[in-house]
Amino acid sequence: MTQSDARRWRRFALCSSLMLAVPASVYADEALEKKFAAFQSQTTNQIRSLKRQIQNEQEKFKINGFATAGITRSDNKNRQYLRISENDIDDTNNTLADSNVGIQLTFKPLDKMEFVTQILAQAKEQWEPTVTWAYLKYQLDPQFAVKAGKMRLPYYLASEYIDVGYSYHWVRPPSELYSVFIDNYTGVELEHRFNLGGGWVNQAKMFYGGVGERYRGHASEESATTDAFDFGMENVRGIEERIFWGPLLLRASYTAGKFRLVVPGYEQGWVYDRDYRYIVGGVQYDDGGLYFTAEYANSEIEDYSKNKPYTTTLGYNIGNTMPYITLSRVNDKDQVFGDTQQKSILLGVRYYVNGNISLKAGIQRFSDFGDTDGQFSWVGGGNSWEAPPIEKSVKVYSFSVNSVF
Repeated sequence: MTQSDARRWRRFALCSSLMLAVPASVYADEALEKKFAAFQSQTTNQIRSLKRQIQNEQEKFKINGFATAGITRSDNKNRQYLRISENDIDDTNNTLADSNVGIQLTFKPLDKMEFVTQILAQAKEQWEPTVTWAYLKYQLDPQFAVKAGKMRLPYYLASEYIDVGYSYHWVRPPSELYSVFIDNYTGVELEHRFNLGGGWVNQAKMFYGGVGERYRGHASEESATTDAFDFGMENVRGIEERIFWGPLLLRASYTAGKFRLVVPGYEQGWVYDRDYRYIVGGVQYDDGGLYFTAEYANSEIEDYSKNKPYTTTLGYNIGNTMPYITLSRVNDKDQVFGDTQQKSILLGVRYYVNGNISLKAGIQRFSDFGDTDGQFSWVGGGNSWEAPPIEKSVKVYSFSVNSVF
């Protein structure tokens, strides 16, 4: 073999080795890509599984909140409006009467079971948190549900959302009707919801339990002049019916029980083991434009008080704005705190800023007090019976910012 032939063989061998090496590199890259693709698929599946777990946990536990910041004042410097409710509205700017903040926690450990609690802090109560709801709900089937715990007494159309200012059009619900100081009870409730046909739906509630609010010990009939304050109800039972049809809602409720009230310092200020009865009927129509609601109540405590208040509202939605007018009246015969008589006319407006914020304003004129001070209290010196009579009319101006989150 010549030197020239040797060089040719060496070049051939080198080219052959390079040709064999290229496919090996290609095969190595393909194997690496397959491993990477398998790892990427595994990681994607793990991320999806984690997202599903997080979503399931989020569905089990929900937090909703609400808040109201309000300012109000009246044109009367000698009397305070709703003083018995610690609102103390007079002729100075009051930012405490309507301001509150609350949260609602919902935990759903099972598909048919949930625990609900609502915590409310009010400015007029020095922002002290109070548990207003704390109940367990179990959905027996699509029609029946049972609740147990601390719940709202179903007196009115707005009872369940009375603390959430964003959910209704007034700055505050009309006090002529919405002034019952017993609004929660601890017990059980059975709910039945079913279709009546023709678009009509019936929702019925039956409830049983008790109410108790006691301060500085237990009071009794014999200790009415001590420093103990005690009120509540025993053997509370009742029923609520709501019938829905499109924009129309018809509602009625009946509540009964044994009522007690002991007021310190009042020899006549005790009411013990008296039969209590509260009947309320109402109607609401809301088609997105026209809004109308009316409620009438008949309240009686045996040998103590009788009251037949009512309120009605007419409004119309114009875009995000709803102007409205509300007429209300109360005529309460009360043997302990004295009679209460008044009527009011409220001109108000609600404006939706967005799905979380609304602005509300109103001017309310109170009159027709008879021989009473209505729901106003004398704040001057001396005894209340020495006070001059209340003016023929008193105006209250209110504004609030309301939010849900």
